[in-house]
Amino acid sequence: MRYLCVLILLTQSTFLFAQSPSLWHLLSFDSDSVPGIGWQQYKRTLEPDTAGKEVIVAVIDGGLDIDHPDLAGKIWMNPQEIPGNQLDDDQNGYIDDVNGWNYMGNMDCQTLEVTREYVNPSQKGRKYKRAIDSLYQKKCSLAGPTYELMVKRRDELLGAQEALADHLQKEDIFYEDLKELKPNKKIKSSLLVALSVHEPLVSSRSLHDLAMSTSSVIKNYKNKIECHCNTNFAKRSKGIPSGNGVLNIGARHGTHVSGIIGAIQDNQIGTIGIAEHVKIMPLRVVPEGDEYDEHVARAIRYAVDNGAKVINMSFGKRLSPKKHLVDEAIRYADSFDVLLVHSAGNDRLLKKKNEGFPTNSSENILLTSKWLEVGSIDSTLSVSRFSNFGRNVDVYAPGSAVLSLSPQRAPVVASGTSMAAPMVSGVAAVLKSHFPQLEMQEIKEVILKSARRIKNTAPREGSEDEIKILNLYDAFLEAERRTVTNQ
Repeated sequence: MRYLCVLILLTQSTFLFAQSPSLWHLLSFDSDSVPGIGWQQYKRTLEPDTAGKEVIVAVIDGGLDIDHPDLAGKIWMNPQEIPGNQLDDDQNGYIDDVNGWNYMGNMDCQTLEVTREYVNPSQKGRKYKRAIDSLYQKKCSLAGPTYELMVKRRDELLGAQEALADHLQKEDIFYEDLKELKPNKKIKSSLLVALSVHEPLVSSRSLHDLAMSTSSVIKNYKNKIECHCNTNFAKRSKGIPSGNGVLNIGARHGTHVSGIIGAIQDNQIGTIGIAEHVKIMPLRVVPEGDEYDEHVARAIRYAVDNGAKVINMSFGKRLSPKKHLVDEAIRYADSFDVLLVHSAGNDRLLKKKNEGFPTNSSENILLTSKWLEVGSIDSTLSVSRFSNFGRNVDVYAPGSAVLSLSPQRAPVVASGTSMAAPMVSGVAAVLKSHFPQLEMQEIKEVILKSARRIKNTAPREGSEDEIKILNLYDAFLEAERRTVTNQ
């Protein structure tokens, strides 16, 4: 029966692999010559006959589309809470926390931590104030001018599109239309604008498409001006936002992360999640901007108190004024045998021990032994160009061009160490599901011991000569060996 089930699953999975090359992260070194995590190899040859035990993975992130069809039956439910009665049935301080908690409430955009510190410093002294002022200027001073420049550039391109379309009597203007065009006085300036972006490298894209491709950049800088760097916004925000049980706000990032961990494996839609016997506990703390330390600390404690064995944290920030609250929550998680998985960051920098909060140290002392810092690799077996790196990165996993879920329901490809961390969380959940007798410290050790040691083919200053690549197939074999030895 085992082989029949696996055959059906692999047939359905193959359909998705054929349709979506971005499922490369589930392939393997051995059978596919692709540096994926060996999920398909594990499913084909190692997955046990008996169902694994259910594992709760808390996803501390943005919101989550809890009604996504590819997550049906995969969302954690609080067994002690009665939906919609506006009561705190389990007396845990949260009213109607049926599936988790939204610490941000209805707010989606929030200031950066440096903006909050710029307005209301948490430390006294001129040295700290100067450092914050310098960081604020570095982060925010160019937001306004850059926004204006990008808007002007977009409008120039749209103007050129209109003029050239009128001249050529066609709607879409491509490079092939321009390279032989003889300019006259009427269209000369428009042609120069068009040719400044319309090179052979982008000849397949229309001028209108190129103009509109600036929209996301413009939106980002508009958010910086109106929200992230807005000192008036920071002054108006008295206290931290209060929460509620509505989880589908700002759900793009959290839905993608959750799909990597636990999307349904055999329904031929969306994507394929790594862990089958898993429940996702969504905890919304990450806005467009920087999360509050208070929220991160409370979310970690909530996850622990409600049975999570793995906590995925695909976020980070430069400042942490109330780091002590998060540190205490991490120690609390450690005392309940919970593994914390954190993305290493996308700054292309050498990862330092006390940078990119939350961190697993306080005054150079580890807060927990059950922590994994995760960097990203791409499908060519190189550390992703965006990924932070160095000896403070414990393990690398696929994070470039990863296919997963979106609130719009059509699957999307995204890149970042945010995508690499849930690979590790998913593997940890598989191991805990089938080897429940192993403590999370042991599961961390299994993941690291079984990781493929690969020569770093594109070393940067301060990087390792060898990197560790996550591998589910090898991790499962190592967990089996350890379990037999412990008996």
